[in-house]
Amino acid sequence: LGAVVEGETQEIPPAVEEKVTIEDSATPFKIFGSTQRRLLGFPMRSRIGLDIGNHSIKAVQIKGSKILTLLLSEASKTNNLEEFFKRARRDKAKIFTAVGGDSIVVKQIEITHNLKQEAQKHIPYPLEDVAMDWQSMGTISGSKSSDVLIVAVKKELREQHLALLRSLDIEPQAVELEPLALMNSFFNSFALQEGETVVMLDIGAEKTTLNIFREGGLYFTHYLPMGGNRLTQVIEEEMGLDYSEAEELKKKGDISIFRLLEPNLSLFIQDLKNSLVYYENRSENKGLDRRIVLNAASIGPLRGNKGFDRIVLSGGSSNLNNLPEYLTEQLGIMTEVFNPLMDLDRNGDITQETIEDLGPQFALAFGLATKGR
Repeated sequence: LGAVVEGETQEIPPAVEEKVTIEDSATPFKIFGSTQRRLLGFPMRSRIGLDIGNHSIKAVQIKGSKILTLLLSEASKTNNLEEFFKRARRDKAKIFTAVGGDSIVVKQIEITHNLKQEAQKHIPYPLEDVAMDWQSMGTISGSKSSDVLIVAVKKELREQHLALLRSLDIEPQAVELEPLALMNSFFNSFALQEGETVVMLDIGAEKTTLNIFREGGLYFTHYLPMGGNRLTQVIEEEMGLDYSEAEELKKKGDISIFRLLEPNLSLFIQDLKNSLVYYENRSENKGLDRRIVLNAASIGPLRGNKGFDRIVLSGGSSNLNNLPEYLTEQLGIMTEVFNPLMDLDRNGDITQETIEDLGPQFALAFGLATKGR
């Protein structure tokens, strides 16, 4: 991913299917990778996926098909990160990280030939202020237009992220966008059948990333304004506990704790329903190949679940007791927790219990570590 090319108009030949990128050697962004399931045959040079969140830092180091090291640390404890990367530098590991939030744009647009002109209509910032990449998704049936997936991030956000890493003496190989790293994580663990549609909810500390996958890639992405911290705060306030006690109770509490959280979960369910309805309406009106939209409008109640085969959960609050069962009941869609680390080999000091307990939190980091393999 690099800055938009200045000057010449960029022409998109209709029916071009292969990857097309805009390169800028000064900005080491890589956006697109294969979405085929490839759990075996990783490159033998180790790779690190680094997920720096608001509440915690997750890093996973993988070599071949084996987990070498896992790091889960509070975001404030950067000394843990420094020690982790001292070891990584000895291994000459490649480092991949990600940015996310409201200032990124991931959207599929329809163009005839002038990408730069059309992209400006859909990116809410001056093009000189963003780093952008794009990929042709092929022609639209019965039309001379092409569908193009554009991804963009404000250069300021990218530079802030890189400055933080460089202050820790970390130089990443690439900086990805969070929804696309989660896509990579998913497709390295699942191979979807034709027509199968899966919803992925990555529940972070401050927000939830909603992705909808079909065979061949990401069709929809949206941020939902509910994260695990809000649920922890409810338990703190209602039960007079400190944060760590409330966090532990959130994960392991009985049904009474879940009932305490239901008012907030109900709001989350309504936001989720609105987004799924938006996706269904858009698919019906414009065809299933109209793939990517960000910041969907909220409309109406969910009419049905015929378009979705299952929901998979990841992130730090995916292990909330009774959450899969609750979503299954409320939405009528089978829901399960996604653990991308479960089928990998691991160093002997990483226990099965650790993988089972923490694995879902590493979905983003795993997607980064396996990007472009």
